[in-house]
Amino acid sequence: MAARAGVKVQGAVPRKSGTNWFIPAFVKSRLGESGKRLEEATIEFTENAYSPSMVTVKAGSHVKLNLINNKGQGCIQAFRIPSLGVQKIVRVGTTESLEFDAPQEKGGITFMCSMGMYQGTINVI
Repeated sequence: MAARAGVKVQGAVPRKSGTNWFIPAFVKSRLGESGKRLEEATIEFTENAYSPSMVTVKAGSHVKLNLINNKGQGCIQAFRIPSLGVQKIVRVGTTESLEFDAPQEKGGITFMCSMGMYQGTINVI
């Protein structure tokens, strides 16, 4: 999916710095066993980034992040969401899942590595 210059595509992240190409942040949405909306997304760990670096979820939903570490070594393996007090270590070549309830308030939640070098955002709408 391409975007024209100056056009912001919600739920998509730049594929390459300085370009207008985007990779959509696909989020599956369904009702969970508790009757609460379940939002599910996958974040891959690369050598130098989380991809996608932006995920959009509904306020108050139950969120499941599937974390896949293909090539990320060093601090990127320690996936953290500081404002929610959660962390998951995902070693190279492994997959882990992380679940939490999105806040009722709309806004951005930052996720990052243990050192804050690699970051992304969960947009709560």
